[in-house]
Amino acid sequence: MDEILRAIPKIDAAQIHVRAREALKRLQASSSFRSHIQRGLNAPAATAKGNLEQLKVPTDNKGEEGLRNETVGLIARNPGELASLSGDYLKNGALVIILTDVDPRPVVVGDATPASKPEPGESEAEEAPLPK
Repeated sequence: MDEILRAIPKIDAAQIHVRAREALKRLQASSSFRSHIQRGLNAPAATAKGNLEQLKVPTDNKGEEGLRNETVGLIARNPGELASLSGDYLKNGALVIILTDVDPRPVVVGDATPASKPEPGESEAEEAPLPK
């Protein structure tokens, strides 16, 4: 995460799509994004595969109704192939975080051979007594 946080202020607005520049300004000005990302992001559910969701953080400014959230980017889980953004996604696409679940693999406990097991025919060395 530190790499992301160090890179954000260095993003040149000229390299971002015109519609995403406001989101970039909000992201770069946000003091709450750093603490929000370090505490953990609200990721889309594992069953919501491929959907982009807005990445929201609390604003630094209080509105009439108290603290509000502002969109500073997008987050997706297992999106498949995401070649480009369009529509409303484009205006929030200054930062896009993609999460990919690893395929689950069964783990068998106790199936490994210990490295210190003697070869057939070798005698096991006695353990040395602990010093007193």
